[in-house]
Amino acid sequence: MSAADEPVIGSLVTYHGSLTDHWGPGYLLLPDLAHEGRYVLADPGTGRELAAVRPGSFTASAERWWPADTVLFNVAGYWYQASHSEPGGSDRARIVRYFTQPGAMGGVWCSFPEKTPEIRALDARRLP
Repeated sequence: MSAADEPVIGSLVTYHGSLTDHWGPGYLLLPDLAHEGRYVLADPGTGRELAAVRPGSFTASAERWWPADTVLFNVAGYWYQASHSEPGGSDRARIVRYFTQPGAMGGVWCSFPEKTPEIRALDARRLP
C-alpha cells in the first residue's frame, strides 16, 4: 500500500463501522497511539470520540483539501500533510504542524534517526 492509499490525519471522514448509532459524516480523523494501526474519530461539534477504529470502518473524503505546498510526512505509521516544523527538545525531535480539514492546525511530536529530505523541507519553513 502506498502513501496515496492511506488516510491523511486531519481529514473529515464518514463512519460506517459496527457502532450503527454513530454512523455518519463529519468526524475528524486522528491517530490512535494506544492501538497501533487504528484511528480515533472525533466529532468536532460534540467532542465525542470513537477510539480504536479500523481503517475499513470509515471513508475519507476523496477531495484534496490541503494546501498544495504541504509535505506528506509519516509519523509512527500515520500520514500527515505537514506545514512546517518547530523545535521538539533535541536535534532529532520536532513538532510537526499539520493541516486539518476543518481549517485548524494540529501538531505531533516526533523523533527521527536522521534528517530526511522531508524533515529538511519542514525545518526550512519553521515559523518564527
